[in-house]
Amino acid sequence: MGRSSGGGGRGGGGGVSSLDKKISNMILEKESSIYRNKRESAYVIDSNGNVIADKVGTKNGVTVYLSNEEMNGSVFTHNHPGGSSFSTNDICVASKGNLKEIRAVGEVDGKRYIYSAKPGRNGWPTRNAIANAYNRYQQEVKNELVNGFRNGTISKSQYYKTDVNHESWLRVAQELRFVYTRNEF
Repeated sequence: MGRSSGGGGRGGGGGVSSLDKKISNMILEKESSIYRNKRESAYVIDSNGNVIADKVGTKNGVTVYLSNEEMNGSVFTHNHPGGSSFSTNDICVASKGNLKEIRAVGEVDGKRYIYSAKPGRNGWPTRNAIANAYNRYQQEVKNELVNGFRNGTISKSQYYKTDVNHESWLRVAQELRFVYTRNEF
């Protein structure tokens, strides 16, 4: 527990084009503008750097109406008002739409985080594989926390500060071989 980033798959190498830099800068600009929003806000940016969706949802979710073909190869970024990592649905949307990357931004205890997931070398895992692995690891992490707290190997502070979603996604990504990271920004 307590790892801050990780992932199972490996991203591709090579140089970064000026278009990639433009898209990366655009994404960071959008994320900086939404990370504190009280409702989820989403942007989808295609491989040419065009914003193809700009939506605001509720505090618990945002819906973007695009076909899988429109989503293919795009970057989907959104905020999580509670600051948590991805929902199972987020990663399933990435898989179904064959996204280049899905991102979530949020703030927890004054720290701003960017969560990122990208397909591994063999692409995204299936939605069933994602849901099954996440449910299994989420329960495993919760059990470890409870047992650690009960036997004194985890302090009360550690117990309450552990991000169960993040810890679960680290394990899921390793098993299913996609790339998952969490970084402060």
